[in-house]
Amino acid sequence: MSNETREQWSIPKPDDASLYPHCHVKQTRGGHIFEVDDTLGNERIYEQHKSGTFYEVNSKGDRVITVVGDGYKVTHGSDHITIEGNCNITVLGNCNTIVKGDYNLEVDGNYNETVRGIKRVKTGNAFLSEVGGEFSMNIAGDNKMTIHGSQTISVTGGVEHMIVGTLTQTIVGGSNITNVAACNNISYTTHRITALLGVAVAGQSVDIAGVASVAVECSGIVRTLAGGAIANVSFGAITSVAGGAITNTAGGAVTNSAGGAVSNTAGGAITNTSTSILNTAATIVDTAGYINLIGSANANFNTILTA
Repeated sequence: MSNETREQWSIPKPDDASLYPHCHVKQTRGGHIFEVDDTLGNERIYEQHKSGTFYEVNSKGDRVITVVGDGYKVTHGSDHITIEGNCNITVLGNCNTIVKGDYNLEVDGNYNETVRGIKRVKTGNAFLSEVGGEFSMNIAGDNKMTIHGSQTISVTGGVEHMIVGTLTQTIVGGSNITNVAACNNISYTTHRITALLGVAVAGQSVDIAGVASVAVECSGIVRTLAGGAIANVSFGAITSVAGGAITNTAGGAVTNSAGGAVSNTAGGAITNTSTSILNTAATIVDTAGYINLIGSANANFNTILTA
């Protein structure tokens, strides 16, 4: 993403077309030269210091100033510069610009900047950037950002993230994700969410599905609450492992359907509370200190315990 343009320029060479007696030359004893040339087609003014510093205006009106030593310019009032053509500035050494007031730069065309070394930008106060069109960034190396305050990102359109490597997120505090519409999380290999305290997933409709296996592991309590039905469907195994209790509470039905085994392992209690409880699998294993199966008045416990 480089649009570098480097224009080459050079000092105009003086024309050696002076004719006597139209060229008037004066050289002082110290070596200073003052020249006025009235030769037709070669009208020019030339002044030269003995050190080699000179000033010249040629026949076309071009002005050349060459300073052999250092150059200094001080303006006690305002300074106004208008260039109707192009402007080329070449600095072979360092360039330092100090502005005590505001610095306003306005470009009606394109603005191209090329830095072959390190670029540092330091702002003592706010940093505001406004882009009217597309914003593109190409980073060949790593991208590191440290924010000591809060971060707010508002996107009115869609968001797409493509990560070839591994995505690692560490949240010291809480994490809240709210989806007004549907939320689909798809992982072709393994998608793991680990929390030291607890993980809560809530919504009007929550679907967790896996092509291979879906595992819920917790050292504390695994709790699933729904105002409607709770449905766990897998072509492989359904496994819930908890060091504490496993609790499924639904106002509707609790259904576990698996092509393999349905296994619930808890160090505490396994409690299923619903108007209808249905477990359909080749093998059903519940391992806990005690098991509570609470259904309606017409619950069929043979159906509950039979694969």
